[in-house]
Amino acid sequence: MELAWLTGQPGDAHDAVVELTARTAMPGAERARADLRRWQRRLGLPAQPFLACPPEYAAGLRGDWRTAAQGFAELGAPYEQALELTDSYCTENGPQTGLWPVVCAQPRQNHKDRTVRSRRLGSCSRQLRESS
Repeated sequence: MELAWLTGQPGDAHDAVVELTARTAMPGAERARADLRRWQRRLGLPAQPFLACPPEYAAGLRGDWRTAAQGFAELGAPYEQALELTDSYCTENGPQTGLWPVVCAQPRQNHKDRTVRSRRLGSCSRQLRESS
């Protein structure tokens, strides 16, 4: 799902979303279900908090990235905290330069948009290789 998000191709995650939705529907899988829903939201798919949704995920699903990031920080989950902060950057600052236009771009099914994002990602990769 992360690759589908980074490349702006949410359709690539469809099979995984369907399978994981079924696998996380059982009691005791609330964290996994919440994480799945958070990824669905990042992919531009509808996703809402549910009863027993962990609070940090529920905050992110409601669009409250500050509370979500703080919750993940308190849990010692820096990756999830960084994802929320990435979402905040996209929300508050909009796409800027480098990799951010790719990360912040809203998923689109349009071939032209996918091509543009792919070229930007390739350009970012080249820039990173050249600078190292």
